Amino acid sequence: MTNEFMYAKGQDLFIGQEKILLQGVGLGGWMLPEGYMWGSYGKITRPRKFEERIIELIGKEESLRFWNTYYQNFISDEDFALIKSNGFNSVRLPFNFRMLMEENESTDEVVFLEQGFKMIDYTIKECKKNNLYLILDLHGAPGGQTGTNIDDSKYDQPELFQKRIYQVQTLKLWKEIARRYKHETQVIMYDLLNEPLPDWNKALYKHLYPFYKELIQEIRSIDKNHLISLEGAHWATDFSMFTERLDDNVVLHFHKYWNSPELEKIEEFLEKRKELDYPLFMGEGGENDLYWYSASFKMYEQLNIGWNFWAYKKIQNTNSIISFKKDEGWKALFEDIVDIDKETALTLLNSFLENIKFENCVVNQDVVNHLFRKDSVLQISTFYDYYGKGISFDNENKEEGFLRKNDCIKVVNADGGNWEYNFSRYSTEQIEKEMYPYIHLQQGEWYTYTFHVTNENRKVLEITFKDLEFDVFLDENPRIGKYAEGLFQTSFVPQKKTFVVKVKANSQGILKQIRLI
Repeated sequence: MTNEFMYAKGQDLFIGQEKILLQGVGLGGWMLPEGYMWGSYGKITRPRKFEERIIELIGKEESLRFWNTYYQNFISDEDFALIKSNGFNSVRLPFNFRMLMEENESTDEVVFLEQGFKMIDYTIKECKKNNLYLILDLHGAPGGQTGTNIDDSKYDQPELFQKRIYQVQTLKLWKEIARRYKHETQVIMYDLLNEPLPDWNKALYKHLYPFYKELIQEIRSIDKNHLISLEGAHWATDFSMFTERLDDNVVLHFHKYWNSPELEKIEEFLEKRKELDYPLFMGEGGENDLYWYSASFKMYEQLNIGWNFWAYKKIQNTNSIISFKKDEGWKALFEDIVDIDKETALTLLNSFLENIKFENCVVNQDVVNHLFRKDSVLQISTFYDYYGKGISFDNENKEEGFLRKNDCIKVVNADGGNWEYNFSRYSTEQIEKEMYPYIHLQQGEWYTYTFHVTNENRKVLEITFKDLEFDVFLDENPRIGKYAEGLFQTSFVPQKKTFVVKVKANSQGILKQIRLI
């Protein structure tokens, strides 16, 4: 538990004199369920549509019972304990404005609701118990800030930027949040708007920064201490409107999905960090495979960018932290939208409420291991460390590369041919066919890979390669191991929790993968 507010100083975050790097998870699907998190990809992809369909299926009274139970079961005490035990230090809580206030399409009057605030209070309590920092994220604003399913907008328009009444409502909402939590140090940040204005609404971009300025002024009239998170437009990927410092205690917030984990993909954000002298935060990234996780989240850490993984919990999958079972016949409720009787619908919905309980969920430990590169993890050779030439790698190449261009590395496929695939989001078939980018090394080149361990148990380091002779070092200490056909193995007992593997080529050849088991 912290008794001091987190604050920005230059490009870093601090509590007191301690520098903090955020490593967290997003509790998506709890206070704003998105369709894909429930396995629904058809017409029903947002909360208000789920609500309408459930009332249609089982009636209003049973629907109220369903939602009350859902909010109790989806996130519980055990979830916060699991998050902490796996090494995360923070939680981003996305919420729908309709959980905190009544919807009003006629005037700018606001009537607050206690249900949502009680859920925030509960989250604060659990974060205190588990020493987790909390970010409050307005994921669905009055009128909708994106005009898509992710903000639960009613008319598929970003009406927040089209109708003044919704801006006034949002100002009142954040002012109320600030009033309630201005003394709460476990809350570290107010994330004012999630992913505002997709680029097909570029004509509205001009309204975003002035509205941020107005929001900050309202919040600061009550709360002088909490960090403010400002997200860029177009899914938090466009920082072009960030032209001036609006407040001293601000974090610039971007999201990154399905891009290659290389500096070239985040240069805009790095440049804006330097220009405005604000900390940088990657507030949403995920929905991918393990190898992408081990590369992308390492990049953020080594570039001093705090991160938040999305999403903590979803229906039957292997790429979130935990998942829950999808019942036979579930698609009939929200995907296929077929006529089913009330008894059948109740059976499916009640089973769903059981499935989402913590004790009935599956923990995808591989996801956590690859996010932190700890204990049992694999790293693709191309995604060596990100500290730059002379620290993380050394080569004599002069030609700009296809991947990690500025490092001038030669990237090949598993057979040594030209690599022509997009390292963003791989299919199962591509993974099985080993269609990853590998480094073709020349004699004398070397690359480093940082790993972490949580215990002192004996570990095995495996390196796969083709037609390559090399030396292996652990924290600059040479390692002797066993070479077989395309495989090097060495076992060791870690002397500290973080260590660096260095691979130095004695001939030319292909370095493929580095695995810790």
